Amino acid sequence: MTSFLTGKSILITGGTGSIGSILTKRSLLDKAKIIRIFSNDENGLHELESQLTPHKSLEFIFGDIKDEKSVDDAAKDIDVVFHAAALKHVDRCEVFPFEAIMTNVIGTKNIIKSCIKEKIKKVILISTDKAVNPIGVMGATKLLGEKLITAEAFHKKSTTIFTSVRFGNVFQTRGSILPRIENQIKKGGPISLTDKRMIRFFMTQEEAVELILSATKLAKGGETFVLKMPLIKLNDLFECLKEILAPKYGFKKS
Repeated sequence: MTSFLTGKSILITGGTGSIGSILTKRSLLDKAKIIRIFSNDENGLHELESQLTPHKSLEFIFGDIKDEKSVDDAAKDIDVVFHAAALKHVDRCEVFPFEAIMTNVIGTKNIIKSCIKEKIKKVILISTDKAVNPIGVMGATKLLGEKLITAEAFHKKSTTIFTSVRFGNVFQTRGSILPRIENQIKKGGPISLTDKRMIRFFMTQEEAVELILSATKLAKGGETFVLKMPLIKLNDLFECLKEILAPKYGFKKS
């Protein structure tokens, strides 16, 4: 079956991150015409380029979404934008709130302006469940990013379709909780858990990509797509990890 990506020119901001890298590989598999990976992570661009077989459709661009000119150049001759670039670590955003605003809000506004200028067909913002009733900087800035996308969709100033997808915690992505917990188990503990009552939504990398692609295909403008995800009690998850991983590293479960 022909994919929505087949023959399309794709721009992936934050393309060296976990979700961006998976989208890049999926776009290659689905035979996208152009796959433009845009990132301010110089080393990440080099590593991703080294991982992938050289292909005429791949373009690696070093730039920052906070810079309008850089975004304008990256958006030329593009059909679909997957906007995954963001500051996503809760604790870092609390310490550097202005940087979070500049990246997650102003950077998103730069993406919107360039996409309207270039008459791009569809723009998909990758957001987070932490945008729901946020009490922290990261969630608040991601919510503002969503609001910018939704507002632009309803202004009807252009033919560009703007939409958002909202993720839970994605298993095995860079900076996700599971590798950190495994490393704590490897060292013999203790495991960091603020409150035993804490619960989180989880999804796999494959589910994350399918949500993005389904949203891209279905989007009419202004929607926020959310996958129905399992809600997991972190204490239960960590106990399971201890049971599985502790013997691997020479420790008893307790």
